[in-house]
Amino acid sequence: MLERIDVLSIRLEALVPERDAGPYHAEIDEAKHFVEKGDYQLARFILTKLRERAWDRLDAPCKFRVLSNMGAAHLGESQYEKAAALFFEAKSLQPDDERACANEALAYQLLDNPQRAFEIASQNRVRFPNSAKVAAVWVRNAPQTTSFKDLQNQLSDNLVNDTEVSFSLAMRAANEGALSEAEILALTATKLNSDWAYPWLLLAKVTIKKQMAKELGEHSLLPSGFAVAGLEKAEEYSEKAVELSKKAGVKGVIAEALMARGLIRAALGKGPLRANIAETHPVSLITE
Repeated sequence: MLERIDVLSIRLEALVPERDAGPYHAEIDEAKHFVEKGDYQLARFILTKLRERAWDRLDAPCKFRVLSNMGAAHLGESQYEKAAALFFEAKSLQPDDERACANEALAYQLLDNPQRAFEIASQNRVRFPNSAKVAAVWVRNAPQTTSFKDLQNQLSDNLVNDTEVSFSLAMRAANEGALSEAEILALTATKLNSDWAYPWLLLAKVTIKKQMAKELGEHSLLPSGFAVAGLEKAEEYSEKAVELSKKAGVKGVIAEALMARGLIRAALGKGPLRANIAETHPVSLITE
């Protein structure tokens, strides 16, 4: 089975509400900027100070933005329980907001409760039928007995052609072994947003698996005789994933992208496996 890519593949940009008019939003905008740049610690520092200094003076939409951005920052640092708690708290302030409802379903996903996440997302699909954010969480948490095709057929073309939705469908297709369909959907995601690391990482993995299927007729072992063209394409995808994940500062993704690239380079004969995967856990990634 294709390895499960981390829940952080939900785009952080999609978690953070857009700016509303009002005081204090400049500070929240600054924190949002740091979230999207991967500087989660600085984002949390700004928001925590704002919460300590002025919480009683903030209106509900402003508090919602503070909590949502704090949740996104914790999510960026793989602190899932803290992120989920903040998304729940934010939802209580804006119960009819599309993003708040999407993030509530995501919170259950972060707490490893896909059944409840899917229930909430299904309810949200009725309330917000055109919401890509809602649809993406719905796809990710649908029962494993539901095929990606069945999910895709329930979505409009506009939703399928959203970056996050197409990637979520690609993940489902890859896990079902529908590698050609996964490749098409992941490529669609990269065309819609070429700056997001996860579709590139998935493309690298799918390309490897397709090559394995051609040469071995199975999906479990890494053969030594890969066709060079297929591996070079996978290397290109993995290199893009490394570059973008480093830019975003999501350490878990960086490590996974480096591992994929290292395995591909070793298979291409670009040095021994040990040397190629040594970069996976450099001191800088652990201590920064």
